[in-house]
Amino acid sequence: MILTIGTTPALARSMIFPRIELNGVNRASEVRVAAAGKSINVARVIHTLGEPVTAATLLGGETGRQVTSELTAAGVKLEFVETAAPTRVCVTAIDQSCGQCTELIEPCGAIGDLESDQFWSLLCQRMPEASLSVLAGTLAPGIPPGLGAMVSRLATHAQIPLIVDMLGEPLLLALPEHPWMVKMNRNELELTLGSPLSSDGELRRGMLDLIQRGARRAAITLGPSGAILTDGRTFWQAVAPKVPVVSPIGSGDAFAAGLAVAYRRGLEDAEALRFAISCGAANAMTAQAGFLDPNVVRDLSGTVEVVTD
Repeated sequence: MILTIGTTPALARSMIFPRIELNGVNRASEVRVAAAGKSINVARVIHTLGEPVTAATLLGGETGRQVTSELTAAGVKLEFVETAAPTRVCVTAIDQSCGQCTELIEPCGAIGDLESDQFWSLLCQRMPEASLSVLAGTLAPGIPPGLGAMVSRLATHAQIPLIVDMLGEPLLLALPEHPWMVKMNRNELELTLGSPLSSDGELRRGMLDLIQRGARRAAITLGPSGAILTDGRTFWQAVAPKVPVVSPIGSGDAFAAGLAVAYRRGLEDAEALRFAISCGAANAMTAQAGFLDPNVVRDLSGTVEVVTD
């Protein structure tokens, strides 16, 4: 099974409006509620694609119970530590008149020392059972910034490939532990390295910087422009297929999930990139993060060209 790890899940409300008027009263035409957060979105996509997955996370309060109920109903296996702080609520407002999406993100509550220790114990128990793992999302207050490094060491000890989808200090601390892959978007890479990457050459040098710091592979998503993947020797680049976009939110998570599924199935890097980009595009065609149609992924995969150099 694939183990997804995250400390900032959410209960997400996707509200769809024919048109949003600023400073006015806006009534949604449709509201959809689902469990979310980066690692949860990744787990949902992996499950939808037919691979066994367990989502390890932290949940609390009534909103945490709603997340548990929704994921259980969806068939996603969940392992969690109960927290005193309630699980956050996030809102996505979709304006159909212009295709714009606005995210309203509630801060995550602080995690106690005992809860943090219990979560680490959970990871130590579940990691050896996995064939691949994905660590995704920001760290909740109270979680040590070195969690990524700790998880990387744990995965290395268990001889399990780990995909790390983080940025900033937590990622930089993890790199010396040689995670199998780092995944982020261009803006996150710029923030992590502290410099703009305006050209293709600068972007590639930034990716090589991640590898020189310890990552074995780096994958950077570029929105509608696609994504690029490198192992430090070869670069693979692909353009995202053109699709009718409803909401791009969660497409990066779907991309990470696609990588995890592809590598678990034994695909090589170029084919893994092709599959992951198709997952991201399929997610963008839906109103909710982490939702896609596997048949759409299959059809889109046949249209994606990967350039190798």
